[in-house]
Amino acid sequence: MMKAGRVTWGAGRLILGRARSPSEPLSKWRIVLWSTLSRRVRPVFYAFSFLALFFSTSGLQAESISDDLIGDWTLYLSSGEEGWISASEENGEPSVCMEIDTGSINPHKGVEVKDGHVLFRLKTVRVKRGGPILHTDDVDFWYEDGQLVGHVFRKHTDGKESWDYFKGKKLPAMPPAPDLMKVKFGEPIQLFNGTDLSGWKLRRPWKQNGWSVQDGLMVNETPKTDFSATGAYSNLMTEDVFDDFKLHIEFLIGSDRNSGVYLRGIYEAQVVDRDSRMQVLQGVGAIFGRVAPSENAGYTGANDRATI
Repeated sequence: MMKAGRVTWGAGRLILGRARSPSEPLSKWRIVLWSTLSRRVRPVFYAFSFLALFFSTSGLQAESISDDLIGDWTLYLSSGEEGWISASEENGEPSVCMEIDTGSINPHKGVEVKDGHVLFRLKTVRVKRGGPILHTDDVDFWYEDGQLVGHVFRKHTDGKESWDYFKGKKLPAMPPAPDLMKVKFGEPIQLFNGTDLSGWKLRRPWKQNGWSVQDGLMVNETPKTDFSATGAYSNLMTEDVFDDFKLHIEFLIGSDRNSGVYLRGIYEAQVVDRDSRMQVLQGVGAIFGRVAPSENAGYTGANDRATI
């Protein structure tokens, strides 16, 4: 069974449509709405010492990721965040993809393996692109007592530190794609009542809520407060957990805005306007960073509709 999934939205005016519940559940889902390590060596000034260092290390080989860690893992974090790790060896080098809540799905740079521990920088969050650093997140994970365990160490520039501990459950191989013509769906469930945010809650309750209901629409017009995905504001998610489903949404989003729908805490269905500078793998209708739409899927000057 896969871990409960979620859908997440960013800033922008959005209209949430209906979702259909399945008659043959396969895994639990939740719907959510959202608005290197490197080693430094002291300079060596004596030729003899330099040669000794060179000859003593030239025969060493980089440590590989343990076979027990190779594969895809869903994470259970002490913070309650959604996350996943994919670990592999590529051309004799360790390769790790990891995402918590939001972030890049590409392999992380500077992955180092030491005594069975996998170490790397997950992210550096700045006030703005190229601006001052707010905090850094460094990851250490390893295999212990039959499972993946580890932590994310966050260090703020003001000196504050925190630890987010996690355990992993290995995911089975992806089964063959179902024949959607044979899938039967139940009666639709309306997720938004058009009046208030009943049935929804903040993804991160310690952050601010930027969502409201205006004229029967679910609206988010929050500013971007830093260069992280959501800044000072929280994503929004359903209180209910669903099995496999078909989700229908309608949205109207302004230019230079960015939003999305997260599923399982892993996949993001991109929500931007048709003429956004974010296109192809980042364009409207894309599974962000993974699958590009065959053509620009957005409408011009009208509500967009998507079925997921």
